[in-house]
Amino acid sequence: MIPARLYNGYLLIYGAPSITGIVPNSSGFQFGLVNQIYDNVSGDVSLNQSIMFRYDDSITVTYDGQQYFLLEEQKVILIENPLS
Repeated sequence: MIPARLYNGYLLIYGAPSITGIVPNSSGFQFGLVNQIYDNVSGDVSLNQSIMFRYDDSITVTYDGQQYFLLEEQKVILIENPLS
């Protein structure tokens, strides 16, 4: 988490591999875990969910040596379902 309040509709994503093993066949896609959300998101995305998004749709920031992605919620391509 970064010490900042996110703007309306934005998510803070921590880069991480797919939790189910999905590998995009096209370049430019990124998986990550939702680390921080704005209070007024749609409710489809929640903390710690694994999502996929286009790298070019995000803004990268570094805080305390860790890279994060800022992404508009509407730019989420998929939300992974954990394997049971």
